[in-house]
Order: sequence, then C-alpha cells, then structure tokens
Amino acid sequence: GFREMKKTILVLLVGLFWCNVGFAETKEQTIINEHKSSLPECEGGEADMVKDLSRWSQWDKCFGILKMEVENEEIIFHVEFKNGEMHGKGFAEIGDTIMYGKFKNGNWRSPVYLIQPNGQIQKGKINEKGEAVF
Repeated sequence: GFREMKKTILVLLVGLFWCNVGFAETKEQTIINEHKSSLPECEGGEADMVKDLSRWSQWDKCFGILKMEVENEEIIFHVEFKNGEMHGKGFAEIGDTIMYGKFKNGNWRSPVYLIQPNGQIQKGKINEKGEAVF
C-alpha cells in the first residue's frame, strides 16, 4: 500500500542522490587524470614567471611549475613546456579554485574546466582575447 510506496520512493531518492555524488566525484577525477603529465620534471622544477624568465624560457619537453602574481593574487601553473612555452596539459591554481586545460604556444585552448572548492565543475571556452568564458 501507501507505506511501501513511500519506502520505495525514499530508497529511489537516496539511490539517485548517491549516484549523483558518485558521478560528480568521477567527473572531477576524470578531468584531473586527463590533465596529468607523463613528461619529466623541468630543470629546477619551479620558477617565478618574471624573476626566472631566462631559466624557464629554456624548458622543453618537460613538466614544470610557474608562479606569477596578478592584482595581488598568486597564480600557480602546473604545466607541460615545449620550446620555452607552456604547451600541452596542465592546470592553474587561482586562489582555491583550479582551472584545468591544455595550452598551445603559451595560451590556454578550449575547453577549460573550473573546479570550485565546493566541487562544482564549470566547462568554459577561451574567447578571442584569450579569456576563459563560462
């Protein structure tokens, strides 16, 4: 009767909720895995975009960390390099938000994925000005 139907609906809702949580974690993990590098670490591993230009501009066929500051906020790129430019898979830490994507000749390429601290995922494109639009 009615009681069994209520129980069935409750079980279905709980099941859907858990599937949705599992799906979100799986999607986030998939995005992270797609942007992991198999290249060796760049010489020195980490560099400041301005202070260490002469060093990181020599990086080639490697994975390095490049730090920069924009409007008093630090941005940390974890990215593959080719001929001294960000080129290939990578991600950027912008505060406590992470943007995953691919680079070509130093610029982001579409699509990009923004993962917020709460786990929310937004898919975006890079416009003509080189800005991420979500």
